[in-house]
Amino acid sequence: MQLKPLDQQVVAVEGASRGIGRETVFQFAARAAKRVVSARSESGLQSLVDEIEQMGGEAIAVPADLTVFEQVKAIADQAEI
Repeated sequence: MQLKPLDQQVVAVEGASRGIGRETVFQFAARAAKRVVSARSESGLQSLVDEIEQMGGEAIAVPADLTVFEQVKAIADQAEI
């Protein structure tokens, strides 16, 4: 299977507002992938998106709890755009 380069992909990262999830988002940002970031903490997500945009990147924040199917689906829906 041949994968597209990261700068042509969208990645979705759950738990993105802090810790290893946040670091993962920055690693993808360094490789120019578009990001859909998700966590339960809406304020943490907004500060992350602000930081990414200040770096010249782009990200979409989707507050979500992984135990709620509709919220998980919202993450997937945003990643498909």
